[in-house]
Amino acid sequence: MKHIQSKALLALAVALLYILILFAGLCTMVYFPYNRLHNAAAVSSAFISQEYEISGSLTEGVSLHELGAVVVDAQGNIVEYEAPFAFGFLKFGMDEAEALANYQDWIGRDVKAVLAGKQTDSLVFIWDRMVSVIVIGMPLASGGAVFTLRDVWDLNVTIITFAVVYTVLFLSVLIAWSLLLKKRRMTELVQQEYIANTSHSLKSPISSIKALAETISSGLVSDHESIRHYSSIIITESIALEHTVSDMLKLSAIQSRQLDLAKSAAEPEAIFAKSIEKYAALCDDIMVDFRVSGSIKALPSLRTNAKRMAEVLDILLNNALKFVRDEGCISLDAEQSGKRVRVAVHNDGAAIDAETGRHIFDRFYKGTTPQNAKGSGLGLAIARETTVSLGEKLWYENDPEGVTFYFTIEVA
Repeated sequence: MKHIQSKALLALAVALLYILILFAGLCTMVYFPYNRLHNAAAVSSAFISQEYEISGSLTEGVSLHELGAVVVDAQGNIVEYEAPFAFGFLKFGMDEAEALANYQDWIGRDVKAVLAGKQTDSLVFIWDRMVSVIVIGMPLASGGAVFTLRDVWDLNVTIITFAVVYTVLFLSVLIAWSLLLKKRRMTELVQQEYIANTSHSLKSPISSIKALAETISSGLVSDHESIRHYSSIIITESIALEHTVSDMLKLSAIQSRQLDLAKSAAEPEAIFAKSIEKYAALCDDIMVDFRVSGSIKALPSLRTNAKRMAEVLDILLNNALKFVRDEGCISLDAEQSGKRVRVAVHNDGAAIDAETGRHIFDRFYKGTTPQNAKGSGLGLAIARETTVSLGEKLWYENDPEGVTFYFTIEVA
């Protein structure tokens, strides 16, 4: 409930900010052209009313100075009007009857005040004509009043343009701000999850080491064989802990761009040779068929970071070794397509289910199969971060014969 209230208050604050800035901007946009034209119109209006008092007619002895003028009698009825071209019917596209009706409407709000002896001025927005009019009313000593009219051309267009541009900019800033906040929240969640996963991954081997060391230290086991067995477990857990810490540091270094990821020309042998030799021996020990395509040796020179890409290959082959069937098959293949080489690491183990597939490259994700119990859960995350940092791609595909992981390398 509090979360909903906070969101509602934030939305209200944003709406108020939008309205306040829009109002301030519109006032500014109106003030300067209005003030400039109003001052000139006010001076001219005083002269026009004085000249009308003397001549009694707008057409004789009255200089309108391109202003429109409307004269009303003591009852507020229009008795005479003049509209030079600058403010005339042609400019508004009106005939005389329509102009007269509009004049009556524009001065109507001020007639009573002017007839009561007050000088008035107002700004009338005529949205259907996209023009604004400054209306200045001057009372006549002889009764009645003279209203001078000055058009503020393009003010309506300026107001609409400002409102549209401001709204677009405001929404753009709001969206950018929302995305920034969302990214920040996601970063915080990832950091919290990372800390939780790290704590769990470190706590398990440390707890095992502590318990076994206490058992040996307390004398609960005294025979040489038990002590040797417990010590062996401590060493195994220590190695696992060392690998986890090493993987964590490596992943952090990749993500913070502290690891050397410079690309240069490299021969295929620098990437494939050591891994092929290593896994040929490992596969032979556990009776797994390891097949290396002849296309590997035929690859052209590559442009990448050979050391990091060799690490990616090692991770994928190690992953294949964990999931291959007993006495199954692992294959390594590559093919060139345009400016990229696509490397394929295949194992004939079980297909990757949809749930595992969604998280397979996440940090510390191990899935639910027994094979996943081994390792830190960081290998594929390191492989993904490395390939992305080098401008390459890494993905997997299920097929009828097992699972294949693919990654790309740029051709030199």
